[in-house]
Amino acid sequence: MDKEYLELQQELEAEAGGKIINQAVVSIRTGTTVNELQDGLFGLLAFTDSVLVFKHYPQNSWISMLTRGNSRKLETKEVTLIIPMESIEELDRFAETTFLRKLFLNPDPVYTISFRDNHNLRQTLIINLGFCKSGEKTYYKMLTESLSTGG
Repeated sequence: MDKEYLELQQELEAEAGGKIINQAVVSIRTGTTVNELQDGLFGLLAFTDSVLVFKHYPQNSWISMLTRGNSRKLETKEVTLIIPMESIEELDRFAETTFLRKLFLNPDPVYTISFRDNHNLRQTLIINLGFCKSGEKTYYKMLTESLSTGG
């Protein structure tokens, strides 16, 4: 597993063009306007000082088919979205604060990232941040710091 993790890191860093500062497992939410990304798609959201990278790896198991909800077909396409930090216009974070609301509503923080694409069109990426080794609050702090220095 350590070898696979290192290979994944090297691949992400090559695509991002720099050292990955932090990464998290995320899922795309309804309201995302990026055409390549659909509701329920899982992937990694990693960032460097200069770019934010969403990376979805193909999932060809019956478990992934069951968790896909309405789109029951097996995912066979890798998806990579690279967003330069300077194109990010807004980052919002929403997290339920009380125990009961976390229990009955959405326990994972929701990030809304607004940015300009290559055609200067405003796009919105809405994600649930599921798991981050460093912890969600640390991830958010590091991401906002990278935005302030790189964006």
